[in-house]
Parts: sequence; C-alpha cells; structure tokens
Amino acid sequence: MVAQDNRIHALWDEIVRYRADEADDANRHLLRTLSGWIGATHAAWAGTVRILDGPAAESDPLYGWRGKALVFEPPFPLIQLKMARILLARYGGDPSLTAVAMARRCGTFRVNRLRDGFIDLAAFQATEQYIQHYRNLKVNDRLFIGCPVNPMAESYYIFDKRCSSDVFTEADAELAAAVVRGLTGFQLSMLLSHGIGIARSPLTAMERRVVQLLLTSKLEKQIAAELGQSPNTTHGHIRNVYRKFGVQGRHELMALWLSFR
Repeated sequence: MVAQDNRIHALWDEIVRYRADEADDANRHLLRTLSGWIGATHAAWAGTVRILDGPAAESDPLYGWRGKALVFEPPFPLIQLKMARILLARYGGDPSLTAVAMARRCGTFRVNRLRDGFIDLAAFQATEQYIQHYRNLKVNDRLFIGCPVNPMAESYYIFDKRCSSDVFTEADAELAAAVVRGLTGFQLSMLLSHGIGIARSPLTAMERRVVQLLLTSKLEKQIAAELGQSPNTTHGHIRNVYRKFGVQGRHELMALWLSFR
C-alpha cells in the first residue's frame, strides 16, 4: 500500500510540474500512465457542462449535462475521428445507457466498470450504441470516472480494454479513482484550457432563465419582453452566458445542447 501511495504521489507531482499552457500534455501523460497501471489500451477525457438544472434538467435525457471537449489517448487518426463524428451525428440523439447512468449521479465522484452492475448490460448490448461503439471497436470492458469540479462542470475519464478478453478489476477501479480524485485543481485547469469558463463562474438564476429561452426559437427582443427587461440588459445576460459556456454565439450554444457524448 505504501509503495502504491508513493507511486500515486509521484504522478501527482509530475502533473503539477507542467505549465498552465501545457494542460493537454499533462492530461495525456496522466492518461498514458494510468492506462499502463490498469492495463487499458485506450483512454479519453471529456469536459462537461450543465446547460440546465431544476425541473428542466429532470426532463432531459442527460439531466441537463453536455460534453464540451474531448481528448483521446492515443490520439485518433483523422479517418477514425471523421467516422466517430459521423456515428455521433447518426446515433447521438439517443444517449447510451452508460451516459444516462453516469449523468444521473452528477455532483458525486463516481467510478464504474461496464460489468459491475451499474447498468443492465444485457439490455445495453442489444442497442445500436453498443454495437457501434463497443462491439465494432472491439471494446470488451470500459471504466468510467466522473469527477465534479463544481455544480456546473465535471470531468470524465474513460478507459478501455480492446481486442482482449480481459476486464477491469475492482482493484483497477480503486487505483484509478485514487489518482483522479486527488487532481480536482487540475480538472479545473483542463476545463479552462478548453474554453469551459463555466468551471469558474456558475450561472446566476437570471442567466439560467436566459439559457432556457435561448434554447427556444424566440428572438432576443422577445426574450427581453418575456423577462420584463430592456433589450440592453438582456443582451448583457446573454453575453455572460456565452462567455461562461465558452461559445461564440447562439448557434454554438444550440450545438452544445443538441450534442450527446
């Protein structure tokens, strides 16, 4: 146990020695190292943000959460990235059972293996998502880690065992959890480096109302009228929303809302 603790502490020290502008390099080092320790063949990191909360989130398939950034290790060849985008566009409107199960427990640090009972595996194996993203990619097992940074942003780590009959053990899950859980500050740096400003500044109550209206077909002046505000005041709230989500405008906010990871 002492030797393992020392190994984890040494990795943490390596991560914090990277400069702020080297967050992606640090994250890839983390993914590679942890993959080696638990026998993963592929890994990924995703930065996610909460678009809605309250009753509106409860009626959403992913409880108001959406992926904003995604990093693969090893990096996907360009052709595979293009194919992945096609698959996401084709099947993205129906989130997978694993994504729903992880999103349901947002706000808590969680670690799950594909085969540890956190979803109905038999039902999942009958879905198109499983066929396209597991069977066709020869993924035999997957380890999921959800790491809250604050109520509006989370990091996800995903580790795969491909082209093998091996599965992740409970010890693998415990080791991965111990490593990731001690790097909350680094998770914030990763989110910020990918333009996810919401990690540092949660939405106000008024901004949450603005987001809900921006996700409709209402024009900005109609949003202002519904909120009982001047157009200038509403425009200021909208500008803050875009800044906090790291998007350039309404079309990017809509794209974020409509995307599933």
